[in-house]
Amino acid sequence: MLVFLTLSLIVEGTTEQMEIARQGGPHEPGSITAQWLYEASSHIALIAVAALIPIWLNRFPLSLSNWGRRLPNYAAAFLLFTVGHILLMVAMRHAVWPFIAQGHYDFGLLRIEPWAYEMRKDLFTFLSMLGVFITSRHIAVLDEERRAAREDAQMTGRLTLKSGGRQIFVPANEIVHASAAGNYVEVHTESGRHFVRLTLSELQTLLSEAGVEPVRLHRSHLTVRDHLRDVGPTDANLSTGVRLPVGRSYRTGLQTLG
Repeated sequence: MLVFLTLSLIVEGTTEQMEIARQGGPHEPGSITAQWLYEASSHIALIAVAALIPIWLNRFPLSLSNWGRRLPNYAAAFLLFTVGHILLMVAMRHAVWPFIAQGHYDFGLLRIEPWAYEMRKDLFTFLSMLGVFITSRHIAVLDEERRAAREDAQMTGRLTLKSGGRQIFVPANEIVHASAAGNYVEVHTESGRHFVRLTLSELQTLLSEAGVEPVRLHRSHLTVRDHLRDVGPTDANLSTGVRLPVGRSYRTGLQTLG
């Protein structure tokens, strides 16, 4: 978030200077330094009030099922965010203004128009920051789940898989083969099949962690070494009688299997 706001400061500050130069020079009430003060004070204030968002997410977690009920909570959060941003920004400008420009800085705290102008911009910033925090938390949760699944596979020899909104536990040595199916992987075991939400590469890693030797046959298919019976020019035969296609780029590696 700090990097994003720093880049935003540079882009907006230089854009403002280019616009001033295009129009023939700085305009009242300030100089180039004053224009940078406007941008810097706004972005520093945004960094300060951004801390409100993770606090709010901890207090009022958001999900697809509860976002409607949470709208009043996040409307209140936005009001705190934008009021805090504006007041901090104006306070910094008042404190620094005497050192860089003549006269008195007047934001117009008692007028509606300046508030409406800043709040309109703050709404977009607030929603963008909220999206960034939610996304980063989701990624962190997924990383933690993957780490826990790998550790579980190492210790227990079973795979922790997500299927239809629930977790299932499948012994790695019961898996016969798996195939990509859109955003899912169709995992075939000795007793049935499961549609799980992960990639073939992730499944391959989990199988290796569980002590089972995965064999990639194709970009969309894999099996395990114990169930591979023979490999032909275009397909492979498994212990269950299933035949799976063999990709050209995988054929050389399969020929080394004893």
